[in-house]
Amino acid sequence: MNTKLYAIEIIETQSENNPYGDPDNGCPQEALQDFLNLDPAPEEDTICKGEHMFTIWRGEEPHTFFANAWSIPRDGEETEFTTYYEMKTREEV
Repeated sequence: MNTKLYAIEIIETQSENNPYGDPDNGCPQEALQDFLNLDPAPEEDTICKGEHMFTIWRGEEPHTFFANAWSIPRDGEETEFTTYYEMKTREEV
């Protein structure tokens, strides 16, 4: 597998400010990096990073991606939506 590296910029974030908290810094970018290196490249998929699951999908504009972060449930807890992201990418050389 040949892994490509991408420069990823978070354009917009919307937080639900719930007790589960937002994903740690860098987790959304790492999740998108993993998504971009899936083969074959999906239109939508879920990637787990840290204590969150990221449902990531491609936007209509090139290099635009969106993600919803969900808490990974612990014993007896429910999965909760925590944060929405809009991200842009460019391939690193």
